[in-house]
Amino acid sequence: MKSIIRKLFLTGMALLLLLCTACGKQKAAEGNTDITNEYTDDESAESESEPTDSAEPSPEDDVSLTVGETFRAVLLSERPFFYLFNYVPYADVMQESYVCLNEVIYNNAPLVTPRFAVVDMDGDQVPEVVLEIDDYMGYVILRYKDGEIYGNEIDYRSLENLKEDGSHGGDAGAGDNWIKKLYFIGNSIVSDDKVHIKEDTWNVSYTINDIPVEENVWNGIKTSFDETPEVEWHEFTEEAVREWVTENSLFTDISMEESGISERQSYLDSLYYLVELTYDSSLKEREDPEQYYADAESYYNGCREEMDKIYRLCAAELDMVEVKQQLWEEYMEQSMEEDMNANSYYSITDPKEKAAAIYFDYGDMVFRRTLRLINYYYRFYFYDAKLGLYSFEPEEVTMKPEIQEYGFEDAVQTGEVQKLVGDLPGTSLGTWYTVTIDGVEYYYANYDSRPEEYTLLGWSIVDDTYELANGLKVGMKEEDVLKRYPNMVTSVIDFEDNYIYYDESISFMGWNGIAYPLSYAGRDSAWDYEGKEYYSWTDQFDYVMAADINLNDVDTLPIYLGLLIKDHVVAAITFYYPTAG
Repeated sequence: MKSIIRKLFLTGMALLLLLCTACGKQKAAEGNTDITNEYTDDESAESESEPTDSAEPSPEDDVSLTVGETFRAVLLSERPFFYLFNYVPYADVMQESYVCLNEVIYNNAPLVTPRFAVVDMDGDQVPEVVLEIDDYMGYVILRYKDGEIYGNEIDYRSLENLKEDGSHGGDAGAGDNWIKKLYFIGNSIVSDDKVHIKEDTWNVSYTINDIPVEENVWNGIKTSFDETPEVEWHEFTEEAVREWVTENSLFTDISMEESGISERQSYLDSLYYLVELTYDSSLKEREDPEQYYADAESYYNGCREEMDKIYRLCAAELDMVEVKQQLWEEYMEQSMEEDMNANSYYSITDPKEKAAAIYFDYGDMVFRRTLRLINYYYRFYFYDAKLGLYSFEPEEVTMKPEIQEYGFEDAVQTGEVQKLVGDLPGTSLGTWYTVTIDGVEYYYANYDSRPEEYTLLGWSIVDDTYELANGLKVGMKEEDVLKRYPNMVTSVIDFEDNYIYYDESISFMGWNGIAYPLSYAGRDSAWDYEGKEYYSWTDQFDYVMAADINLNDVDTLPIYLGLLIKDHVVAAITFYYPTAG
């Protein structure tokens, strides 16, 4: 095995002293105003008052701190931060203040946060600090931006079962549940309700990225989500803050400019004007219907324009997004037309009110699609193109026992042989020879242009005689693979590079079938194509789970491990070059 793997390989981020004076005393001495966020019993954080103007940061706060040190100063109430209450789409009451953490008032009492977690919530490679509010009252998500910390309060039911990758659950009551990710846009938090299940008296609907899917697809994603490790929560102490924030390499290794983080966040912040159109919508619906309709129409049209802009940018460079975008567009346009032509929309019969509700709802869908395309673009161009693709070290994928190589003559004399006339690598014609020996399929190519040569192109394990050093083998259940390596859920694709459990925001080079038997109908009359235009070796599988093999050499062609899945079981294991051919 080592010899074959070797041949395959060859071919192819000054801790500074902080002010020790208490934050409240600092600000009193500095004369800052409107930062205490104090309320009487009748003026809680949830009262219907107008948003307050935030005070500007004081010059003393402009001391150059690292990201981790800035978080530490805010967490220990040595430095104020921007506390943002209810900055979410469609909010009617929002409040902003520049306060220290120990001055925040929540439900008429000082904010109590017994635990915290460090997790990248929005997938931009910059961790956030999530504070859990006592008594299951919600969370405050602290994020770093331009030298400042911003803290968005979010309710408990909107951030359930927070996972290590930032994904989390959410619900709007029994039978209405999501698996979500978050984006930070301006001062607002926007949720991407990626996976949604809604149950009512008459039916159950399942959607992924707003497109209906079958129950089994939902079940697969839910299982993978449940098995993804939850974040590690830490008791809120100064010692824990030092260990998990100040001295955490996840913060000290941040290089925002080099990784494209600033560019991506600036793009997202530029969309804040769309979120603002949703604010006060329920008040306008009651008090100013004309403005409500105008805002709804402007919101939808603005979302369309922004989606079209980023799509053109993606499609110009990334061919794989085009087909998916067209399918998404066709479904959305058809659904929206049907809703516009229906007699009512969620019991709304007035034509203008109905149209406004549809504009907001479908605008949300277009907005979410826009955010996914932005993620896709920036991850592809600024981050590792294989972000999310699990990587094994070479020694983890050695085979036990070792795979034996055979010359063609020895192979055909030893194993079971199948022949197929078809296309070979290099778009050349010839004959495939699949030779099965002791649970291994070997693939030999005989080119018509070189009839005397028989070239071994690769092999696959097709029974449980063999096992990888990492414990993976044929016959394992898909759920058991994901228990061991949950991040592999991001790289489960069919053989046309459509994601099974994730979406196209995770980018990697997909399946390359060039080195496996393929023949078009009529090329080989001895084969049964079962009514299809061609036979492909992958026809016998449902999809592939891919993983990178870390070669530590940018000049060497990448090589992937492929687990071929049939009926949620590993049916074959192979290695392939994603870019070859």
